[in-house]
This record gives sequence, structure tokens and C-alpha cells, in this order.
Amino acid sequence: WCPCCAVYQQRMQLLDLTGEPYVCCAGLCPCGPLEEPQDRKCMILEACCCTSLALSGNRFMVQTRFDKQNTACDDCILWTVCLLDCFVAIASCLIEIPAEVRLCVDCLNMITMGC
Repeated sequence: WCPCCAVYQQRMQLLDLTGEPYVCCAGLCPCGPLEEPQDRKCMILEACCCTSLALSGNRFMVQTRFDKQNTACDDCILWTVCLLDCFVAIASCLIEIPAEVRLCVDCLNMITMGC
């Protein structure tokens, strides 16, 4: 399983279903050239270089185009993982964080990404 390939394939399916042109990160970052439709080949770069943001864009597309909303449990899981990731990133600027802690946070991110 490759997260980049999964994100790319999911976006292709979403664009085919909705008939929309490709916009970087599904329009989550509407500034400059990112808000304009681009060639679908750019999706490869987005999926490989910004996998998490691309996945967030796919989630945004599903929620806005197909009227799906997060449950309270979804929100709790997403916020917990996000805050934990931010905490570890900030703490690593101040102190040495063990590799095991970083790996655990990465695993939580990957598990969440799969949902």
C-alpha cells in the first residue's frame, strides 16, 4: 500500500465523479496559481510531495460535494492526532525527542490517514 498512490487514485475518482477540473489540494489553499485549474499531471506532485494536504483535500471534496460530515468521534481523533503531532514537533525544537516517540506519532498519523 502506497499512500501517495492511494491519494492520487482517490482524487482521480472524485474528479471523474464530480466532473470538476483539477485544482491543487482541492481548493484548500486558494492563493495565486493554486486556485486555478491545472493539468491533472500536477496531481502526481501533490500526492507525492504533499500527501497529507492532498488527503485533506480529498476529504474536503467528499464532505462538500457529497454532504458528508465528521462525527464527534472523527473530530476527536483528528484533533488529538493533530495536536500530538504539533506538540512533538514543537518539543523537538526544545529538547531531544526519542525516535520511538516520533515513530509512534507517525504511526498514529498513518492510521488516521487510512480512515
